[in-house]
Amino acid sequence: MSPATTPLKPCLLSSEIVPYAKTGGLADVTGALLQELKRAGHDVRAFMPLYTTLRRARGDLQPVAGLQDVFMTIGGARYWYSVLTEFLPGSRVPVYFIDCPAMFGRPTLYTDDPDEHRRFLLFTRAAIESCQAIGFVPDIFHCNDWHTAFLPLLLRTLYASKTAVARVPSVLTIHNIGYQGIMPAAAVADLGLGAFEDRLDAGDRAAGIINSLKCGIKFADVVTTVSPTYAREI
Repeated sequence: MSPATTPLKPCLLSSEIVPYAKTGGLADVTGALLQELKRAGHDVRAFMPLYTTLRRARGDLQPVAGLQDVFMTIGGARYWYSVLTEFLPGSRVPVYFIDCPAMFGRPTLYTDDPDEHRRFLLFTRAAIESCQAIGFVPDIFHCNDWHTAFLPLLLRTLYASKTAVARVPSVLTIHNIGYQGIMPAAAVADLGLGAFEDRLDAGDRAAGIINSLKCGIKFADVVTTVSPTYAREI
């Protein structure tokens, strides 16, 4: 990328970022993109979960003031989380880690647990609320794959009255369409949409499911893939 003529403030959410956590190409792409955006002159920030393996490997992460022992209610259950930070190695890109042991203190990055959707719903909401808390209003939210695909809908519903982020556009990048974050329709209570539940795909709900990735495709301002070739494939 060439140096930016008009610096922007992108905020990237990803379940994996190299060198912190990696199971596939998602981590490589997001890690490289962050460095390129910074080199182009943008004030880019990133969020990812603080997994057990990452906690053990990065014991020197710094707590973010005002974002320690914050609680969030999802589906009637209360979860506590804190936010830690450091610069992405080899760069000056701030990376913020959502530390919620009840959600991310598990042996693997991804699970087959019945609350898997709650894990990444909490991550997505915590990232949005953390931006507000630190006074960082992005010019764009960049979500990646199903894990953060509810973000565009949340901005237009739960956070629509939060003027700091309500009008921030979103882009969803599809890295692996084989994983779509499909959950039982009963999980609608965890989304906390209230009167906005009708925004979810009616056909899916009639079939007894909610599809996170489909929701992101529907509500994101822009949908991208990792390459023109993959775009044609899907």
